[in-house]
Amino acid sequence: VIVPAGEPIGRTDVNTVTATCTVGSTTASDTATETTTIVGGELRLQKSAVTYVGSGPSVRSADGSQAHPGDQIVYTVAAQNIGTSSLARVIISDPLPSYTSFVSVSATFSGFAAGAQVLYSTDGATWSPSAPASLAPGQSIYVGVDTSGDGNITDADLMPPAAQITILFRVQVQ
Repeated sequence: VIVPAGEPIGRTDVNTVTATCTVGSTTASDTATETTTIVGGELRLQKSAVTYVGSGPSVRSADGSQAHPGDQIVYTVAAQNIGTSSLARVIISDPLPSYTSFVSVSATFSGFAAGAQVLYSTDGATWSPSAPASLAPGQSIYVGVDTSGDGNITDADLMPPAAQITILFRVQVQ
């Protein structure tokens, strides 16, 4: 279901679907009703992974389930505001998986106000427009979008309806 921005919270939409089937002289039908209720800001997160042989273009597994020492795994984490209200201070974090080494991280975004920029952190408190060059074992990467222009991710940074942040997190299996 896609809800246009600005729809009021609490609005409902009811859809009724009827299926009818005729076989010979026998007819059967059934009805299903679906009710959708508009909620405020709601964040959807989707994570996927692909395992590459070494650092090359050959894919070992499209779901990241089969990895050998030296292979690289690329995790994609996509966060989207699927609600009708803006979300404040959206920070996505992901830890460096066990038995891997950090290779790189990058992020893109869409649907934010002009002038917004991606910020990165390794502690969730100190932010930089540059992606970190390294992560320690067990350390997490934090990513947010600065919409207020203050160089930090705070309650003033808003993620509008339908806006999306996508993170590409590359690690190498030890």
